[in-house]
Amino acid sequence: MNFRYFYLAVMGLLISCAPQTHQKIEDLAVLNYNLTPIISDVSENSLIVELNFIGDSDGETEIVLGQAWADEQAPWERFKDIKFESEEQSLPFNQDTKRLTVSHEANIPLKLTYRLDQNDGRDAQGDSAYFYAPILQDNIYHLIGYTSLAVPVVESRNKAGQRAASVALNWDIPENWQSAASFDVNAQTPIHVDDLFRTALMAGDFNVISRPLGEMQLNVIMTGAWSFSETQFADKLNQIMTALNTSWDDSPVDYQVSLLPIPPLPNGSSITGSGLNHAFSAAGTENLSLDFLTTFLTHEMTHDWIPNRLGKFPHCDEDNIDCAASIYWFSEGFTDFYALSLLKKYEMISNSQFIAKTNENLREYHLSPARNKTNLDIQKYFWNDPEIERQPYLRGFILAANWNQEIIKKSKGAENLSTALRALKGKATTSEILPELTQKYLTTHFSEWAGRDLSADLQAHIIEGTTLVPDANAMGACAALETKDTYTYALGFDVDASLGTGTFSGVEKDHNAYKAGLRNGMTFVQKVEGGGGDTTRPIVLEVRDKIGLQKISYMPVGNKSFKIPQYKTSSKPNC
Repeated sequence: MNFRYFYLAVMGLLISCAPQTHQKIEDLAVLNYNLTPIISDVSENSLIVELNFIGDSDGETEIVLGQAWADEQAPWERFKDIKFESEEQSLPFNQDTKRLTVSHEANIPLKLTYRLDQNDGRDAQGDSAYFYAPILQDNIYHLIGYTSLAVPVVESRNKAGQRAASVALNWDIPENWQSAASFDVNAQTPIHVDDLFRTALMAGDFNVISRPLGEMQLNVIMTGAWSFSETQFADKLNQIMTALNTSWDDSPVDYQVSLLPIPPLPNGSSITGSGLNHAFSAAGTENLSLDFLTTFLTHEMTHDWIPNRLGKFPHCDEDNIDCAASIYWFSEGFTDFYALSLLKKYEMISNSQFIAKTNENLREYHLSPARNKTNLDIQKYFWNDPEIERQPYLRGFILAANWNQEIIKKSKGAENLSTALRALKGKATTSEILPELTQKYLTTHFSEWAGRDLSADLQAHIIEGTTLVPDANAMGACAALETKDTYTYALGFDVDASLGTGTFSGVEKDHNAYKAGLRNGMTFVQKVEGGGGDTTRPIVLEVRDKIGLQKISYMPVGNKSFKIPQYKTSSKPNC
């Protein structure tokens, strides 16, 4: 049905019934969104969003303009030309940063319109700024609810006491375009209004590749020129999601995945993305392989359970503190461990690959200058310092491996971390109100499964940041823990100046780079292999000098070594 006719019919019904309408608290609100792309040859593309709904019964309605998320801490600044109307009459409103308040007659139809602009004048060049902002390109529009949707603070609630609504969403798009969304856009299934922020919406010239998930469906959207096909991508995702549903002992739900290209990086690669509500959206450079993406995809899809089905992030009132970051050791670190364990269990990676990734995490953790930062530091500086940003991933991974081993030992192999996580999901499922995943709640739960009080572990290694020691048996009977000398990663030249100008400078005479033949004044052509912080294999650079092209290969390590724990695969039979 054409949306305009649908809207007029619905609004006519609502207006004609208005004198008899008295919205009850248990009646679900109905939110109708209409999205109209505006593609321009002379200026930035934009999107007009129109929202139609019934105002609150007390004559005052609040609207939330997006939510702070990732490095988009003030998404409401993107909302332009905001207008409120009722029966084609403008209504004045007040705006307090992210909230709008409008006064009106009780229970009357309201229409809110606003505009989003391409990049909003910001320079978005292939990192998270490109992805988290609305993408409004000539052939693809991609929105995440956090940064693009205005959502009323509705009166209606579902049986669990959560604010809920039925939502209809329509795109006014060219005939050759398709649209996709990570929720039922036909107002058939009620949705918790906070989940609207955790949605992904798309329209453009793309294909939707579907795979069955039991009676449900996996929808995959991939644009760009990758080294793998849409079919290969969809098949891999289906394999991952099937394994996840089996591991969590859950019935499948409809799920949406999107992968978009970002501008190429010179001699590098990048990937960014986020797990949403029964969906994840990702964007990366097209030189990434499917093998590399598999680990990344599994982590993101696991977020549909950790933490989404286990509870909600903790809340605090301090403006300069990221409360969600207080449990990133769990929501990100435990997710990393669970995802990697899942890949091993379902033979998408080998045991040696599992151990190699664990060793990589141990190296990064022990060589990080942020290793002993407190959890409060992580909450304050997570989005501003890359070293601090990695800490909850690394700490959580090691802690999960340690606690997993304790649970295995206590149960004599009958249970593991996955068992405890399924029990945590059970608590959330049977609870009338979704539990808050506080430090205490999580520690108390896992202590029950480990057979001892784990709060001292949390206090020392997560809260205070003292160095974690990996359990010697965490990789099972087929691996032994040993101490190895490891060197810091160092390229041996001034990286920023050299790559910024294309001419090498600051080459250190006592470094392997100089010994291999690298000199100031040589021209950088390309990186052939290695790099990326890996100290275990050579980096190979193609350079140009007066003689011509040549390749220079060397180990990218500094002069200072550290002793760090590493797991060694056992040579025992049957391992």
